[in-house]
Amino acid sequence: MKRSKVRYDLFFLIVVIALSLVIIKNGLDRYDSLKNQENRLIKEIASGQTRKNILLSRLKELETDSHIEMVARRRLGYVMNSELAYKIIIKD
Repeated sequence: MKRSKVRYDLFFLIVVIALSLVIIKNGLDRYDSLKNQENRLIKEIASGQTRKNILLSRLKELETDSHIEMVARRRLGYVMNSELAYKIIIKD
């Protein structure tokens, strides 16, 4: 009677240990997956921050008076009051 109880207890202990190892392995695999995802997201955030900084500096550059004047002259053909504008027409 004692031997069968010992065998039953031993079998139960082995089953519990095996299930515990499976659960721990699944947890560690999930942890590794989430850690990799976190590292990837940290890199994406850093890249996004760099892009944001570049765009903000470009925006500051575009808002300067000299850039606005250049765009007005090139695209809209504006001239200052003291300047003369010439338009060259080439006939084919």
